[in-house]
Amino acid sequence: MKTKRLAGDDKTIKIWDTSNWKLLHTLKGENQAIHSVMFLDNNRVFAGGTDKSMVGEILEYHFKFNGLVKPVIATLWDVKNEKILQTISNHTDDIGLGMDISSDGKLLATPSKDRTVKIWSVN
Repeated sequence: MKTKRLAGDDKTIKIWDTSNWKLLHTLKGENQAIHSVMFLDNNRVFAGGTDKSMVGEILEYHFKFNGLVKPVIATLWDVKNEKILQTISNHTDDIGLGMDISSDGKLLATPSKDRTVKIWSVN
């Protein structure tokens, strides 16, 4: 079975069986918009993004107003049980593309628009 993961602005990650396009799991989280998703193994998915509402993003990006910005979070999911295992919230701006996991699966790197890359221990 081939799987594909999709994420977007509806606070969800959807995991599909691409052989028949059957929806396997919907992971509903706390992020307002999910910018990147990666499988850590067959049952764990890590998602990073922003917790800014659309109004907050418009005000920030177009008018440089940061009053509606909430903490940015990343979430580690147990796919099978559709439960959050771990939440990370130390970045001060969006977590973007380019997240990566160490070859032993114990460390995760999250790049951010705050011009930092943070290294996390994965539980």
